[in-house]
Amino acid sequence: MRAILRIRVRVPSPPPVFLTSTYAPESPGVQRGFVCARTRDPTRDALESALDELEGGSNGVAFASGSAATAASIHLIDADSSARARGSTRAAK
Repeated sequence: MRAILRIRVRVPSPPPVFLTSTYAPESPGVQRGFVCARTRDPTRDALESALDELEGGSNGVAFASGSAATAASIHLIDADSSARARGSTRAAK
């Protein structure tokens, strides 16, 4: 007889994607949680949390473009400070 081994693997399901641009306030003038998707939304929060866990970091931030990430990084540097970009200058083969 052939023995059949069944292994149950629990795979976490991905979080839902929220395709919302604005969120309704609790009451006029009272806003809790999410306001506008341009600033913060549940999907982006899930991505940032997942990246934090994978990288062992905390307070990760996700941007929609490299330009937005660059601009935010530049705004964090003091006027008297300097920064150095790291990367390859060799052309890809």
